[in-house]
Amino acid sequence: MICFPIVVPGSPWANGYLVWDEESGQAYAIDPDVTGGLLEATLERQKLALCGILLTHGHFDHIASVRALKCKYPQAWLAIHRLDAEKLTDSQANLSAWQGQVITAPAADRLLEEGEELHLGGASLRVIHTPGHTPGSVCFYAPGYLFSGDTLFCMGVGRWDFPGGDGQALISGIQKKLMVLPDGTQVFPGHGPATTIGAERMGNPYLEAGQ
Repeated sequence: MICFPIVVPGSPWANGYLVWDEESGQAYAIDPDVTGGLLEATLERQKLALCGILLTHGHFDHIASVRALKCKYPQAWLAIHRLDAEKLTDSQANLSAWQGQVITAPAADRLLEEGEELHLGGASLRVIHTPGHTPGSVCFYAPGYLFSGDTLFCMGVGRWDFPGGDGQALISGIQKKLMVLPDGTQVFPGHGPATTIGAERMGNPYLEAGQ
């Protein structure tokens, strides 16, 4: 599996990622942000077929490009955890209304559950439900890779002061479900730089109390 960050320089929004299986040419977009055409250009250059759009949660800064992508790639199904599904179509729930905007996406084609395997050619991504930032926050894991959304950051964790947030659940989920992954697992968060599970286990100050 190949991971390609989709990050617009200077963007105040979120990190997005494109992952693909080289043999089959199948690709998933994870949390597509306002990408300035970078995602589309990469798909074309690598001759990839976008099969799915995967969302770690439903806040507006992670779904901003979904509607445009669905229009351009109608074959790509849209997936989010069932507990965050309403955020796709509700600007109050996805917090864009708080910013004086109305950002929505089409309704999900697929509702994700804990432990579900999302196959991508010869590879797959496993859904890890990590509520806390939002009730339906998830991470996507494949050996060596963790796409952590707004659950785990480099030396930080996601906010839990938005509606539906739960700090205790957030920290517990990170400790029980993410810190058990191999130290060398690369962590690709929804904001900020990449890190590793080993680095976060050793140095993340938000996790010290649970060690």
